[in-house]
Amino acid sequence: PQTSWPAVGWWAGVGLIVQASAVAAAAATTAVTAAAAAPTGLLCDFQRTPALGVGWHAPPLFGWIVPGCPGGSSTVQTAYRLEVRLEVTAELVWDSGRVVGNGSTRVPYDGPALLPAESYVWTVVTWGSGPNGSGGCVSPASAPARFVTALLHGWHPSTAFLWLPNTSNPLTQFGDTPPALPPRFGYFRRVMDVSQAGGDGCIHSPRPHSTAQNRTTAVTRALLFASGSVDPTILSAVKVYIGGRLVAVGPGRGEAGVRNGDGQFRPVYMTLDVTGTVAAATRQGQPAVLAVEGQSPMGDDDWDTWDPRGRTGLAAPPPGVVLELQILRSDGTSCTVTSGDRGGWTGWNADAYYRPLGDTVTWYNQVVENTDARAEPLEWRSSVTAAANWRPAVTTNASTAALAPKMARPLQVFAVGPQPLAVVPPPPPP
Repeated sequence: PQTSWPAVGWWAGVGLIVQASAVAAAAATTAVTAAAAAPTGLLCDFQRTPALGVGWHAPPLFGWIVPGCPGGSSTVQTAYRLEVRLEVTAELVWDSGRVVGNGSTRVPYDGPALLPAESYVWTVVTWGSGPNGSGGCVSPASAPARFVTALLHGWHPSTAFLWLPNTSNPLTQFGDTPPALPPRFGYFRRVMDVSQAGGDGCIHSPRPHSTAQNRTTAVTRALLFASGSVDPTILSAVKVYIGGRLVAVGPGRGEAGVRNGDGQFRPVYMTLDVTGTVAAATRQGQPAVLAVEGQSPMGDDDWDTWDPRGRTGLAAPPPGVVLELQILRSDGTSCTVTSGDRGGWTGWNADAYYRPLGDTVTWYNQVVENTDARAEPLEWRSSVTAAANWRPAVTTNASTAALAPKMARPLQVFAVGPQPLAVVPPPPPP
């Protein structure tokens, strides 16, 4: 969700100051007037606001649409000024100053090192001139755009891939006694209390921008980083729910870094801003359910084969699902929930839902194409009451180091309620 800004904010004042100083500096050489509009179309790393998972391969790149000077459509940008601030405190992080040049795409950030898993806002002011250098104008500051940095220094030390313990899984087609194998699909849940007094499931720590004047504990920002083992057939390897609401589906195919990359294809994780959802689910300090659906990879590379052991022997233990939820409170303290906290996570074997026919597979009988919705536990995504027949989840030894932030924007989730249907009676027989 977008942060709600007041009608007159810090950027308006900055824009007026910048505009006034620019006019004074240019008055001795040319007549400067106000531009017809502020810069628009702001992009960070080619993403519109909010840009997510920024800064892992290289410092972010900025771009914008240059506004025209009054009375002409052939305006050429002659200079720009960028400002980057922390979103929570509006603290100035970088001011480029007035930079002479017509560049308005792929303009690099050149300030201090950005913090990991942090939300920033940025604005731009431009100067322009008409054809052949005639006239001149300076724009007001643009509306602020946001970007969220990736996990630049790696995942929290407690974060780990989460899955279900091995279970009996008969493989009748082998004609032998099979070993216990992990389920292919799993549901996971935990109840989290993000209030400062409770803290169940939260790793508490003070934030560097904590303020003594603001001591309430409302959620002011929540960032989710999530991934799962991706199957070649089913690219939606993980779904994440907060308080019963679906917030993430992905992560999709892996990617190779475009900027400063080594050409290596890496699995990816999603970066999402879930502030509004977490704030609503935990209002007045109430606990909320964090729930995840996941799948394990197939046993081999053949897309139409669901043999859990694969053609080359037993499959490796499944990586499972991994997530980190970082919550910032209005008093400056934070709470981090990770998939490595085994004390609170429980799991349920979802093969009964997604694989009701077990390992009986043909071209016309594929896993997920045949499901049994009767097997899904009721209200497992939202009820804080302990669910029956759920087992403690386990962590796997898979490393999170290979995961890279997804460059493409994550899938957007829209809640669409039921719509009334008009029943039209058939016409009478002739």
